[in-house]
Amino acid sequence: MTQPLVELDQVTFEYRRSQPVLRRLSLDVQAGASVALLGPSGSGKTTLLHLVAGFLEPTSGSIRLAGEVVSGPGRHVPPRRRGIGMVFQGLALWPHLRVEEHLDFVLGGTPLTREERSRRKGWVLDMLELGSLSRRLPGELSGGEMQRLALGRAIAPRPRLLLLDEPLVALDERLRRKMLDLIARVYTEAGTTLILVTHDARDALALASQVAVIVKGEIRQAGPCEEIYRRPASREVAELCGAVSFVSGEVVERGRVRTALGILSSASPAEAGSRVIVPLRPEDVAVSLDGSATGLVRRSHFAGGAWEVDVELDGVAVKGRSAAAAPPGSKVRIAVREPVWAFESGS
Repeated sequence: MTQPLVELDQVTFEYRRSQPVLRRLSLDVQAGASVALLGPSGSGKTTLLHLVAGFLEPTSGSIRLAGEVVSGPGRHVPPRRRGIGMVFQGLALWPHLRVEEHLDFVLGGTPLTREERSRRKGWVLDMLELGSLSRRLPGELSGGEMQRLALGRAIAPRPRLLLLDEPLVALDERLRRKMLDLIARVYTEAGTTLILVTHDARDALALASQVAVIVKGEIRQAGPCEEIYRRPASREVAELCGAVSFVSGEVVERGRVRTALGILSSASPAEAGSRVIVPLRPEDVAVSLDGSATGLVRRSHFAGGAWEVDVELDGVAVKGRSAAAAPPGSKVRIAVREPVWAFESGS
């Protein structure tokens, strides 16, 4: 197996011996991977990013980059020697430097020749569509343009690792979509490894191939995006990954769960007799006005391409999707996509 680019081994971090921000956290990131650190505000995501970058030192544990210990007992490699590019949540642009001067400054610290630095700067300006803005100061740029400059400054030296801290926060939907596409392009063309911090599951799923869910300084689940989304280990993981409904059930036999929605086939390994929770995404529940009506619509709204509908059935509330309008008070039929996933009730 290849050596991970980033290895976090039992990393703990606390401020002034207070409550730990991170607790014995371990995580490997392979070279070329794109990993999202997903969690609520205050969960320790940004602290973890700053530890990897070298702006903070762990209280205990170690961090390796390409097999080299960069943070650990008696050793701390400063940020400038880690080969890392970072886009801060607040962008941290230098107000007195023009766009091209931001790039000149970071490229000046590389072993590139003057001609190579010029080509690299041109590559960044062209890719991020900043060429016509090269003589402007940050205060003369729009919010989206400043985001692109911060990204350009981070990737200009061609870092082996790119760290993004909430890169799409405070952007309107149009700019958010544009930046999503741009970051994906930059990640591919720069040939780097990406670690993204976000509290928004949409960003995590759009930009990353792997997700690590962090809650209260601990990784609750890590793995491929689809696995985390489709097979969450607990309620909190399921909720952090997007809209979800929870239905209680009991495993009647391996692969079959009895719920208020009927007996459903299940991919869960839970044993017979186990009390479980079935997480259902809106796209897992098809709502129809046709056939025998079994549920009552409590709320509905158009979600672009389909109607998202809150349905109550025998005291159980679920979110589903309908191709047609389903006004509140309507009687509807629901069909659940099987097999469902289930985790034990105590999770």
